[in-house]
Amino acid sequence: ARYRLNSRLNNARRMLLIFLPALTLVVGIGVAELGGGQDISIRPNEAVAIGAAAFGPLIAVLVLVAVKYDFDLILVGTAGMLTSISTTALFSLSLTPGANGAFYQAIVVRHAFFVGVGFLALIGGAVLSPYLDRISRFPFTVLVIALLLTLATITLGETINGARLWLQVGPVQFQPSELARLLLAA
Repeated sequence: ARYRLNSRLNNARRMLLIFLPALTLVVGIGVAELGGGQDISIRPNEAVAIGAAAFGPLIAVLVLVAVKYDFDLILVGTAGMLTSISTTALFSLSLTPGANGAFYQAIVVRHAFFVGVGFLALIGGAVLSPYLDRISRFPFTVLVIALLLTLATITLGETINGARLWLQVGPVQFQPSELARLLLAA
């Protein structure tokens, strides 16, 4: 009987770790809206971005449970909580009137989308990690891909803030050097 009780408590703790980041984000945004004395008026792009930030950790945990059952739940839960707190803080800053509020509105949307993309990258890394030994068998191919990414930056890159480091593919803008760094680390 004691084992079943401990097992139930551990399951309850796990469920709390899974849902706590989303709950923190939703409650934090609600408190920020109500504390600011404003009506709850989240713009559609903010709602989608905040949804990505709220459900990113939850979806990541559910996929990791299905794909890789021996992952570190506390680490993923901690990352989810930290991103929820930072998204809530940025959202509360976006409620300030004037130009600063408009600036933070754009920042909170970008931040929340990056949180969602980060948790998708976590899922991708966990799914692809068993194949890492296959990739490491072809070090020169990986090196050539990294060098091609660097050459693409030199020839096709855009200059932003005085540095020619960015490539734009459709609506997505990224630094190929970051992908090259990941490839060289593999």
